[in-house]
Amino acid sequence: MTPEEAYQLYHHYCLLEKNGSPPRGIKNFDKFNLKEDKIYFERFADSVTRSDGLMNAKVFMSALAKQYKGFFPARILISPSAMKIYRMNIQKINEENNQDSMYKSVITSCNFIVNFCVEKKISCFSDYLFYNSNIIPAIIKHAYSGEVSYLFLGCVKDFNLIKMGYPKDSMELISDFDFNLYRSKIVFIKKCCVISDNMESIIDSLISKKVGKSNE
Repeated sequence: MTPEEAYQLYHHYCLLEKNGSPPRGIKNFDKFNLKEDKIYFERFADSVTRSDGLMNAKVFMSALAKQYKGFFPARILISPSAMKIYRMNIQKINEENNQDSMYKSVITSCNFIVNFCVEKKISCFSDYLFYNSNIIPAIIKHAYSGEVSYLFLGCVKDFNLIKMGYPKDSMELISDFDFNLYRSKIVFIKKCCVISDNMESIIDSLISKKVGKSNE
C-alpha cells in the first residue's frame, strides 16, 4: 500500500460517514504531498504492507470513520486505540444477531472471496480454502483481518474438517472462533442456508462469470 492509497481511503470513508454518500476519488495528490501529517499515512501504509494480509486497510479506515463520525486526526491511524477500534469493529460484525445484517455479512464475504480469487487466478472455492495452507491459509488471514466474517465460516459446512489440514499455529489467529456457535446462528436464516447448501457452486459460478467479463 502507498501513502496516497491510504489517504484516498481516509478521504473516502470519512466523507462517506460524514455526508452519507460516496465522494469522488482524489486525482491530484499535490496538496497531500505538502501536508504536515503525511508521515502518519506513510507509517500506516507501511504497517498494512508489513502485515502481509493480516490487516485490512478498508475495514480499518471504515471502523475509525464510524467511531469518529467522519474525519479524525491522522495521528490516530498509528495509535494503539486505532487498532483496538479496528479489532472491536470486527468483533461487532462477528457478533451480529440481526438476521438481515448477518445475511449481508455473508454476502459481503462471498463477494470479497470472489474478487480475491479472480485477482490471484484461483479457479474455484475449494482451491481458495487451501490457498497458502502450508503457511497461513488465506481464509484464516481474511477472517482475522475482517474481510471474511465468522458467520461466513459458519456457512462452510465442512470447515471443522477442513481446518484440520491447516497449521495449528495459524488457527490461533482466530482462536475465539467457535464453529458450532456460528453454525447455530445461520441455520435459522433461510437465505444463509441456501448459500451454505450451495456454497461451492455459487462461488465457482461467480468466479467464472467475473473472469469471463474481464476477458471480454
